[in-house]
Amino acid sequence: DILANFESKEHIYSLVRHSLSAKQSEMKFFFPRYKLTFHFDQDLCVLLCREISGYKLSKKQQLDSTLRGTTAYLVLEKVGSQNIERLLISPKGIVVRDPHSNVSIQVTQECDAELTFFKFHFHLRFDFLEANQGCSSRMQLTALH
Repeated sequence: DILANFESKEHIYSLVRHSLSAKQSEMKFFFPRYKLTFHFDQDLCVLLCREISGYKLSKKQQLDSTLRGTTAYLVLEKVGSQNIERLLISPKGIVVRDPHSNVSIQVTQECDAELTFFKFHFHLRFDFLEANQGCSSRMQLTALH
């Protein structure tokens, strides 16, 4: 269900390949509309992101200090970093806030849509989100707050 925070379940493909000779399995989660793939690394016991090299899905997905009312994101951590380098990926779309202050991001539900996402880096010292992808990423981050 964590992956469904970022993309609806009907658009996430889970692939499992069994190798009888090696007696192991390979598991991948593919988000074709975003061109993102997460694969399970059995040695590290984590989901690694292939397109954002060197980053894994963080075990802690809930942000306590920021972005209250929304879950439309995934938190990634740098693999093997001394400092915990994190980034947040969030779909690029229309930010909607309901009367109960819940925030969602509306994107098309077309299965062949080519969607994009923003990458927000966490400041290493102060732990706030930084939008470094231009004006549209700053506007999206502002709307999410």
